[in-house]
Amino acid sequence: MILDIFNQIFTEIATALRIEFTESSIAGQPILVNSSPAPIPQRFPCCSIVLVDSPVYQKTIDGSSRVSDNHTRLYLEIQAFSDIAGSNTTQANEIILACDKILRKYKFTRTFNQPVQNEDSNIARRIARYNAVISKDGLTFRS
Repeated sequence: MILDIFNQIFTEIATALRIEFTESSIAGQPILVNSSPAPIPQRFPCCSIVLVDSPVYQKTIDGSSRVSDNHTRLYLEIQAFSDIAGSNTTQANEIILACDKILRKYKFTRTFNQPVQNEDSNIARRIARYNAVISKDGLTFRS
């Protein structure tokens, strides 16, 4: 169920980004090139959408069944990259805002949104993190 929800969210974000940023590259995993600690995408603009963690939401464990995850907290991390001369920071922020619009619809709360210095100063990189509580029935709750 959790992977189904993540796949649905990923697909919706990827579709929206491909419409708004026609040449964009979308990844479902962290972007690393040649195992370098400084990520450099192959194509720009680029966005990675990663399910970082999905622990059981402890407040709703009831012990009455073998399936103890009545609810799961999803943690997502989104990284946006842009190399547009003169407006790379603006475009990276616009990518995050486009993702944010969709995630708010699913009741995700943004917990982090910061620019990150990249090894190549011509590439703007921004990271945003989100979380939400998802029921085993697929309902999303703001945490």
